[in-house]
Amino acid sequence: MLGRALASVLRGAEEEVLMVISSDMTHYEPAREAERKDLLAIAAMEAIDGESLQRVVKRERISMCGYAPAMAGLAAARDRGARQGRLVRYDHSGRVTGDDDSVVGYAGMIFW
Repeated sequence: MLGRALASVLRGAEEEVLMVISSDMTHYEPAREAERKDLLAIAAMEAIDGESLQRVVKRERISMCGYAPAMAGLAAARDRGARQGRLVRYDHSGRVTGDDDSVVGYAGMIFW
């Protein structure tokens, strides 16, 4: 419902709108496991499939804190005509801290 409402607001905008969806990905897991899980969630987002995102987050127990807002954003993007997503970059906090034992994942994506 939130996605449909957001799409309705976007339809009524007089100018082009850039919608930003923000969420960390997996939290406090080893880097390899975080990346494995996050890539599953990213695949669902690339398909602009919020329901698939929800299933994979629950099945894999991904600690992505903003998956519900991401689902709403994906629904709004699909409603506004987006048909594909693309991962721009994936990384995790271990690359900065040097600690791969407990990382937080991050993904930058675009949808059109």
